[in-house]
Amino acid sequence: MTEGAPIMTIPHWTASSYEKEDLSAIGHFFRRVYTGYGTHGSMEYFQWKIVENAVKPGVINLVWTSTGIGSVTSLTPKVLFFKGQPLPASEIGDTFTDPAYQRQGMFSLLVNQTRRDGNSLGIDFIYGTPNDQSLPGYEKHADFKPISGIKVRSLSFPVHIQLALKTRLPWIISSIVGFLWTLLVQSWLCVQALLNSRHAWHIEEVTVLPSDWDSFWEEARATCDFLFSREREFLKWRYFDNPYRYHVFIARRAGRICGYLIYRLVADERMPTLRIADYLSAPGEERVLASLLNCAVRAALETGAVKVSAWCPSSNPHFSQFKVYGFQTGGWIPVICHQSVTARKIEQECQTWHFSLGDSDNV
Repeated sequence: MTEGAPIMTIPHWTASSYEKEDLSAIGHFFRRVYTGYGTHGSMEYFQWKIVENAVKPGVINLVWTSTGIGSVTSLTPKVLFFKGQPLPASEIGDTFTDPAYQRQGMFSLLVNQTRRDGNSLGIDFIYGTPNDQSLPGYEKHADFKPISGIKVRSLSFPVHIQLALKTRLPWIISSIVGFLWTLLVQSWLCVQALLNSRHAWHIEEVTVLPSDWDSFWEEARATCDFLFSREREFLKWRYFDNPYRYHVFIARRAGRICGYLIYRLVADERMPTLRIADYLSAPGEERVLASLLNCAVRAALETGAVKVSAWCPSSNPHFSQFKVYGFQTGGWIPVICHQSVTARKIEQECQTWHFSLGDSDNV
């Protein structure tokens, strides 16, 4: 249990901080209410994310009903580098309510309680990436607003499109079109490999971060005013200790780390997707992303993924590399934060932004 702000209540409902023995019930709750792609909210996931957090133990607040858990919200501590200086931060998320108890005030009760708990831990910058259903509640009832300057876009590269086409086209047509598209993707991989061969990048998949990681991080973090920590211990916790499996690729030239890319395959029978969780390059080495993307697209081709997906701020230099490679631009991703003094300072002073899927709990 995490000590936090005084517990809030509303008529009929009370927010309560979780106990460690509640993790099993929380996992059961998410098995009932989560309908997104893949799996989310297991007991092992919250043990890793909240209890064993690399920064400090996080927060889970619950509303209990006569039949069990009615609603959940969590807070995951992180470190934000704001204009080169580390700043305590947290992501608010996992805001799920049992359909039987929606529109009864549980959402706003838990979001406000959880934000106050974060403030009591000395965290003034609290952010999230809510879906379309949750966003209005954050804005109307909890004083969260979108960060205006960050402008994150979703990106995707179609790979095995037959699964997506078969719901709209006859089977034989979707099969032929899917086969031809797969041939085109294979050809594109060869073209990209040829184009990038002149840069002499050496790319390898790693299972531990190399000894010179800290030197790369010190160099790379100087490129952005707004960038969450990619320090060794944080990345180890985020991707290597995670209960889900991630693949980490590091690119070098003349022995020096130029960039990296991390992905996870979300193997859902409805829409298997390879999600690019994170990427970053050294200053002036943004073109290395194309070679790293080739590794991700090749893996998607081999594993049967329908598409490769990613997030990137439209002003980030990596965004143009995604576009040149052939990624399609999707919708805007709302990145919101509680309206604190720190949040306003960030909005006023940040000019360069880095934000990937892995900076959220969406992968």
